Formats: sequence, structure tokens, C-alpha cells
Amino acid sequence: MALISFSWKKIEYSGFKNWLVYCGLELCLIAGVFAVSAIFTSSADFPLIANSYLCPFKRITGYSCPGCGLTRAFLATAHGHFLTALQYNAMVLMFFPFLLYRFFQRICETLFHKYPQIKVPFFLFFILASVILSFGVIRIIFQLLGKVRIV
Repeated sequence: MALISFSWKKIEYSGFKNWLVYCGLELCLIAGVFAVSAIFTSSADFPLIANSYLCPFKRITGYSCPGCGLTRAFLATAHGHFLTALQYNAMVLMFFPFLLYRFFQRICETLFHKYPQIKVPFFLFFILASVILSFGVIRIIFQLLGKVRIV
């Protein structure tokens, strides 16, 4: 028995408004993320984050949360700078492929009225959440010890 299964799920929308609510908004957001990643070559070029931190956790504590650096990591990944992306945030290894999958899924849903569905056991989501939480805790511990400086 396979731990992860793959199938195609057929879907019908009852009009444009229904498609927009369930598929279109996510498709536009993900396309926007990829467009920004393709246009800007570094976070210094990106006007919202050039001189400040968007992360409220980092603003309050001065320490990086598990998501800090993901924007820069996405920019680096989109331009093929994978080692630089890993230095910004190693979680990009999970999030970038996931967004590619969701983008492909929503395109298929829009064009063919069916989408690829991957069924994953629920306990794997707990493992994923544990990895993200552990990454954040380890990152803060290393910053407190002065072993690593997060840029």
C-alpha cells in the first residue's frame, strides 16, 4: 500500500464567480509571487523590503522566525542561485516546489476542469509542522549563541 497516492480529480464550477473564489485568487497570488521573483534580482531591488523587515517577529525580538528570508530565497531560487537561497532560508526546499505544484494544479483546473490530486496521510502534516517549528527554534538558538548571523 502506497503512503502517498496520486489521482486526477474532476471539478466543475457553477460560474466565473465560483471559479474566482476557489481557484482564480490563489492562481493570481501564486503567479504574482513567481512574477515578482522573475522581475527582481535581489531583495534590494524590491521596494517593500529594501530597507526594513516585514516580519513582525523579527521587528519585535530581533531574531529571525522560520519564514524570515523566504522572499530572498524565492528570488534567488527563481534566478537559479540555489546555494544562496539555502543560505537565506532552507525551508525554500519545501515551499518552492509546493507552490510550483499548486500553480500547475490551478492551471490544470482552469483549463481542463480537473486537477492532479496528491493524497498524503494526515500525520505527514504534523511531521511538516514539526520540521518548520524545529527549524525556527534551532535558528533562534544559533542566533542566541552567536554561531550564525541571519542576513
